[in-house]
Amino acid sequence: MHQLFRPSAKCRVLSSRLGSLLLLFQRSPLVQLIFPEARLLGGAGLGEITKWTIATVVGLGAYDSVSGATTIAQLAPAAGAATVPATADSALSFVFQLLNYSHTPGSWTVSGALPAGLTHSNAQNNTIDSITGVPTQSGRFPIIVRAWAGSNGSGNSYSKSFTIVVTGSVTVAPAITNQPDSITINSGGNVTLVVAASGTAPTFQWYLGNAGGTAQPIPDATSPSFTTPALTDTSRYWVRATNGLGIADSQTAVVTVQLAPVFTTPPVSQTINSGATATFTFVTTGDTPTFQWFMGNSGDISQPVLNATAATFTTPALSATTAYWVRATNPAGTADSATAIITVRIPPAITRQPARVTIASGKTAKLKVVATGTTPTFQWFKGAAGNTKSAVKGAKSATLTTPALKVSTSFWVRVSNPAGSVNSKAVTVAVKAAAARASQLLVSTPATFAAWQNSRFTPEQLAGGLVSGAAADPDGDGMSNAQEFLFGLSPLVSDVPPSLVPDLTSVVRFTAKLASGPGYAGITRHYALEATDTPEHWTTVSGYADIVGKDQLVTYTAPAQHPFYRLRVWLTP
Repeated sequence: MHQLFRPSAKCRVLSSRLGSLLLLFQRSPLVQLIFPEARLLGGAGLGEITKWTIATVVGLGAYDSVSGATTIAQLAPAAGAATVPATADSALSFVFQLLNYSHTPGSWTVSGALPAGLTHSNAQNNTIDSITGVPTQSGRFPIIVRAWAGSNGSGNSYSKSFTIVVTGSVTVAPAITNQPDSITINSGGNVTLVVAASGTAPTFQWYLGNAGGTAQPIPDATSPSFTTPALTDTSRYWVRATNGLGIADSQTAVVTVQLAPVFTTPPVSQTINSGATATFTFVTTGDTPTFQWFMGNSGDISQPVLNATAATFTTPALSATTAYWVRATNPAGTADSATAIITVRIPPAITRQPARVTIASGKTAKLKVVATGTTPTFQWFKGAAGNTKSAVKGAKSATLTTPALKVSTSFWVRVSNPAGSVNSKAVTVAVKAAAARASQLLVSTPATFAAWQNSRFTPEQLAGGLVSGAAADPDGDGMSNAQEFLFGLSPLVSDVPPSLVPDLTSVVRFTAKLASGPGYAGITRHYALEATDTPEHWTTVSGYADIVGKDQLVTYTAPAQHPFYRLRVWLTP
């Protein structure tokens, strides 16, 4: 390596506190290796440091001979590169030099987050600076190295970006991250204690007694979890985590053994009148249990009763049958009583009214009412609600199957028990017009109906008219092809025209469909909304006598005097 010993070069020998020597080469202007020798020697063996020193000196000579633009270059460990390779838990000496600058920089700075374990040497009045240490954090760490003309980061400066890439795993001393929990169990039971520890590959040992006392190690208890034997007395356990860098002791986990509560006399179901209260009592065994009452079935804790924490409990005044139960608790566990039901004699109430139904002429309909109350009975009637002149013979259940109907008919039901009775609303079973009558509506549009038929049916279906004829009902939904054409529905898919039952806000809604597609060329669809309080007398709702279908939503707020509504639909050329 004779090219390194030029006339202007100087040599300097440093004596290490370890008894070793480092040979440092210098050039004019004066430069020196500025990282602390003790830090360098503390992180690597002498042989490795000697190799590094020689490589550095070779780098110094090589870069001092370069001419060109001012720059900062890496000398070691990867000469000339922008990436600095490093290994976790291994010594790193990252050396860099300011090249092609006429003066020696007065100071250096490093910006960006260095990996844990590395420090900037912060050279003064040197063309060479370094970052050294033992990284204890893996990952990629971008930094900017800057050489300043003056001291303390003053004057002109030159900068260069580097990325320190630390690979490999980091050895970390153990630490308890999740303590084993103290717990109360029943006599004769056992429990599994669990600990969690951070650090590099810790081993575990469980002990009997208080934390730190190693006199009673538990044989074969060397995993993060430990299941105790069956216990009849309170016991204490702890665990030690160990690796090459140290130990970590958990807190003491106390396993308390107590008798769980048991119900010997549970609360008893009762029957009361509406508006009365009931009082429950019960008896339990166990170690000083506490109590909490709940509404609902046993085990359902979603409805705790406020301030009901004693061995006796008086309900509030009740108007509906209600279930109660009580939970007894102590540190050993819990016990739930059986459900005690307070049956309240209450009058009937309708919770779901019978719904309007549309049927084909000659068909039957099924109506249903839902009611609460104590053992209610039912009787269905024809006509307006409250009119009992036309009782339906044998109709004494919550459901009614009507006789075959040819005209729209109203029905209602009375729900009764010894506490009272309640009447449902009258509901109409609407009977669709016969197919022959619907066919008459097409007299003014035979050509367009024929075009509609041709677009909906195959040639085989069109032949003879048994499937495609105006009166035919191939999909079996109770609507003829003529009616399907009129309402803009599909003749081969079971569907029905819009139902006009007022919703809970008493608003009637329907969509006025636009007449479009094959068969509707030059055709307009019209709608009229009609209302009645009896099925025999219909009147047109003012303002809704002729609504041209444009696929718009039509709404109407229904007054109380008209509970029944229907749509009249027609087409015009």
